Amino acid sequence: MSRKTYYEWEKRALNALVMALQDRPGGRPPMPCDPEKATLQEQKQALQEQLQVLEQTLAIRQQLAEMQRSKKSPDTVTTIVNQLRALHG
Repeated sequence: MSRKTYYEWEKRALNALVMALQDRPGGRPPMPCDPEKATLQEQKQALQEQLQVLEQTLAIRQQLAEMQRSKKSPDTVTTIVNQLRALHG
């Protein structure tokens, strides 16, 4: 090994030691974001919202079908509508 190579390596090693001793930000480094995972999470959220809307629609349709079958009085219809509003709003 030549003298020149030795001093180059020594300089690199000393620089690395100095860098290792410098203050660094605390905590765990941030995780890189996986674009595929983010897309899947967005799709999952959209599907959950769609499911909630469909479940609410089904509940309303079932209540309306029950009202038509039994031909309830207007007071009962008002009560059911208020219950549905409280349930979904």
